[in-house]
Amino acid sequence: MAEITKPLTCKQCGYANESERVYCHNCGTKLDRSLLPNTEETEESLAKTRKRIKKIVTPNRGFFAGAGKTFLYTLSCAILAAALILMALPPDNVPPLGNADELPRSISMELEDATEGATPVKLAFPQADINPYLQYSIKATAGGILGDEVKFVRVFANVDEDRIRMSVEEKVFGRPVYIGIYYRVAIKDNKLDASIGGGYFGRLPLHPNLMKGLGSFFQKLWDSGELKRDKRLLEKCQSIEVHKGEVDVITQAAAAQ
Repeated sequence: MAEITKPLTCKQCGYANESERVYCHNCGTKLDRSLLPNTEETEESLAKTRKRIKKIVTPNRGFFAGAGKTFLYTLSCAILAAALILMALPPDNVPPLGNADELPRSISMELEDATEGATPVKLAFPQADINPYLQYSIKATAGGILGDEVKFVRVFANVDEDRIRMSVEEKVFGRPVYIGIYYRVAIKDNKLDASIGGGYFGRLPLHPNLMKGLGSFFQKLWDSGELKRDKRLLEKCQSIEVHKGEVDVITQAAAAQ
């Protein structure tokens, strides 16, 4: 729709001229253009009118939209801060760090002797014996993209009813950091089957689906060094049972292997 403008009346002859004219079309007298309305003020007034109409039609939309964004941003920041705090805290029941030079119970040799026997044998390995063995077998090393600022300290286990919590402790810039995974273990078809039941970072619980991606990191522990041998020996056993604070293993007769 074409914009309708107010005509510019000549003071000399009273002729109504178009608003864009400078001189009267009838008598040639210069027109007083100050009589025309200010275009900028008109546009500003029009914008204010549209804004007022919009508020009338949707009076609360602007307020709640802004408040909603602020609430979501605050909530996101609070969740992130809580997650970081939980990640920095140690998990429950962290066993004390033992003397790495003290010779622990030789779990590997006991397993090997038992699996070569003529009759099945039941072996009981308390958590108090498992952790010194893990600490002695897997030595602390420096590593990571930050070099000496990230140090692998140890692996330790928390043995609960029907599940084992395997944890890795590292030091990042001198502060302990923990990441762990929950396993349910069994011997199936002469293989050590370990199903993942979740995990944690510090005290932040992690979903089992997320831990499947991190499971490869823990798998490297089983496939390297002394633990690889232990895994092979366990796969010669007929069963493994996990109880509160203890892992029980029943071997097979050597002839049946």
